[in-house]
Amino acid sequence: MCNQLTGAINPQTRPNELFVEYSMPAYDSGMKPNIVYGFTMNSTRKIVNESCLLINKLNVRKKRIWYIKNPTKNAVCSAEFIPLYSDDIDLLFLNYVVSRDSFTNYLEDCSSGSSNSQKRVTPDIIIEAKVFLPVKDEQLKIGRYFQKIDNLITLHQRKYFNAMNIKKIALLKFFSTLSHEIYRQFTNSWEQRKLGELGSVSMNRRIFKEQTTATGDVPFYKIGTFGGVPDAFISRNLFEEYKSKYPYPKIGDILISASGSIGRTVEYTGKDEYFQDSNIVWLSHDDKLDNTFLKAFYAIVKWSGIEGSTIKRLYNDNILNTEIKLPSVNEQQMIGKFFYKLDNLITLHQHENLKGGLL
Repeated sequence: MCNQLTGAINPQTRPNELFVEYSMPAYDSGMKPNIVYGFTMNSTRKIVNESCLLINKLNVRKKRIWYIKNPTKNAVCSAEFIPLYSDDIDLLFLNYVVSRDSFTNYLEDCSSGSSNSQKRVTPDIIIEAKVFLPVKDEQLKIGRYFQKIDNLITLHQRKYFNAMNIKKIALLKFFSTLSHEIYRQFTNSWEQRKLGELGSVSMNRRIFKEQTTATGDVPFYKIGTFGGVPDAFISRNLFEEYKSKYPYPKIGDILISASGSIGRTVEYTGKDEYFQDSNIVWLSHDDKLDNTFLKAFYAIVKWSGIEGSTIKRLYNDNILNTEIKLPSVNEQQMIGKFFYKLDNLITLHQHENLKGGLL
């Protein structure tokens, strides 16, 4: 029900003519074809002179699948693409069918080559593949439905990157020592203090390996699972004992990774969970320091004593000797609230997994 476009051209024979080239690098750089002169293309290209679906035959696991609705004059594609056209199947619908993991797995099983990076499929394997097809009218509806989801995902991705850029600029404005003009917008002056003047470093009691299990009552986060999914647990009795006897974070405290990727942060939300001593710490402080402000500061902090070093650990002194500029508590809360809302906006536009579930 599909056929391959077979027209080909050697662009070197028309060196000074402009072509619209659909290539692997163009796909990887945002799915925008390149406008190039013929002399820049050193091998034969396939002619794309009608609506088609380009499917990569090299490294099929990368899913380089490109729907070309209305190709322009002099459109060509790399020989590593298989350009399919059909009068019986809606190509937009087919685009989503061949994008499914199950179809990719099928192509991988049929690939051959000297190494994983050089494995290819032949056009016949794709053309002769069997897929379930509804009637043409339903194909059109399904294809347009997923296209709307793609447009929505693109919109959210754009908003996500915009929000990330706003956050980056705002962090520099609020916390960079070079941006003194921002301080004049607040009613009170900002004090320069060391974190050690505001609090002390705390951590949970040490948990030994033999005290953990693969399943259990209370998650135990090690540095490798910090901010992710726990792979160890402790008993309820041990948790309650250690929580009552030894330091334990308060709701809102900002936990810090002190080893590995140092300086990663997780806000403690009040769940029953325990954290690896010395590798995961937090700053215990009074109400002169607001945690939402502190979390924003941690996103751009330069820890004392580690700049330019190869240190892979954040020691207590590094934290306590780190300098911070502080406005009043009320203004800390205003700034913290601003970044809290911005983080929520970033999270909103970051989680877009609806399409994968539907496919």
